[in-house]
Amino acid sequence: MRLCCVLACDAAFFYQAAASIETIRRFPLDPERFELDIAFIDIGLRAEQIAWLTERGIRLHTNLGELPRFNDAPEYTYALTCRPYLPRLLPDYDAYIWIDCDIRFLLPAGLQYYAQQLLDSAVSIIAAQETEPSYRMNADARTAQAYHSQRVRRIAKVYGTEVVQYCQYYTPFNSGLFAARADSPIWTRYRRNLQKALHVPFNGMLQQDALNVSMLEVGGWVRAPSVMNWLCSQCLPIKAEDATWRDPHEPGRRVFVAHLTDSTAAVTSPQGRSTFYETYRSLGLTG
Repeated sequence: MRLCCVLACDAAFFYQAAASIETIRRFPLDPERFELDIAFIDIGLRAEQIAWLTERGIRLHTNLGELPRFNDAPEYTYALTCRPYLPRLLPDYDAYIWIDCDIRFLLPAGLQYYAQQLLDSAVSIIAAQETEPSYRMNADARTAQAYHSQRVRRIAKVYGTEVVQYCQYYTPFNSGLFAARADSPIWTRYRRNLQKALHVPFNGMLQQDALNVSMLEVGGWVRAPSVMNWLCSQCLPIKAEDATWRDPHEPGRRVFVAHLTDSTAAVTSPQGRSTFYETYRSLGLTG
């Protein structure tokens, strides 16, 4: 299987992308079953950043004019709108894994899990839901209420009340890491639904909503365990004595993929005010 891992960002976020790419390269897949390439969608990278990618044999896509864009949104949001178009932008692959630049593969089984599921031609997409009981969005009542009510309002504005009726109590999938075969029906639905979302005021979650509505329409998805896309700003993992990362509430559960979500968001700790990324770095999660 010819498989392509795809990332995208602008120059300011490239430090995250470089670290993510190194974790992909750290854990090669079985070459007898997978021919793996890494591709990068360039959103205004600097010359030295392009050189870094080229030196590592990473395929570059630079024509942003092929992509739609949210109204009045910054250029970096091409990293959101490019996702449904991967088979068109990077043809000749059998399957794709979209990887947000703040993803870190911690153990070989992380990348292997997504690749293995792609071998099943009946699977439309592989992704993890934001449903882990440890997450603040589920464990804290006020956070949960805000999270779900905002999602319902967004979906109603784009897709109407009828769609809201069947998905308002549904826990969405996270779009920061997903895998799909090139021939999956998810791509067409995803593009169509994202096009509907381009005409309302920009919100960074509109793209994820488009993916989730598409998944409900298409079916056939595989729900990856939360440890295959652990949202770290929702619940910080802990490091065990064997140097693996674990669910702090169930230390027997290893975390295979860390998603360093909300890296630029401010957090307050006994040590003072900082960002999530600084917290991740102090724990040793950043790369």
